[in-house]
Amino acid sequence: MNKHLRRAIIGVIAGAVGGVALAYTFDNPAVGFSLGVLFGAIYGVAFAAPSRADADGILTAASLGVPLWALINVVALPLLAGELPRWTAAGMRAQFPALVGWTLYGIILGLLVQAFGYLATRVFGAEREPLVPAPEVKTRRRRHRIQSNGCSADCRWTEKPFRKLVAYQFLVAYQSPYPLTKLRST
Repeated sequence: MNKHLRRAIIGVIAGAVGGVALAYTFDNPAVGFSLGVLFGAIYGVAFAAPSRADADGILTAASLGVPLWALINVVALPLLAGELPRWTAAGMRAQFPALVGWTLYGIILGLLVQAFGYLATRVFGAEREPLVPAPEVKTRRRRHRIQSNGCSADCRWTEKPFRKLVAYQFLVAYQSPYPLTKLRST
């Protein structure tokens, strides 16, 4: 099964269950439920498969409820209704039950995405990444002979194509107390 489809199905199911709690905080429960399903699918696809850190997944989803509340209940829904956004203190205070609903939705979503992810791993096996061969890295090598008052050292300069990172490796033939005075390319 495609990993994105698998995660989306897990997110939709978890979002539908959490959407029931979210629906009670909206004037129109169908809007709350459908938003819960939509954001559940997005959360399921956007975040990686469950790790063994259950609290991280739950708290991440719960904390995402706060900006969703601000975006949807405080700004978007009033604008769609032809009103001004409710970002005053009184307007946000009136939307406090929706904040509790979004946070509770996030907790339920995070918990169920983790649980359904574990269940899907147990039933269908671990998610598999497609096997893609690693790209071959071509390097350009030059040798320089550094001479200083009769003493020399070989310098191998490797230039990698990624952001032209330059690494120097000095193979010192003889250490000299005199400073380097001449650089000659060979």
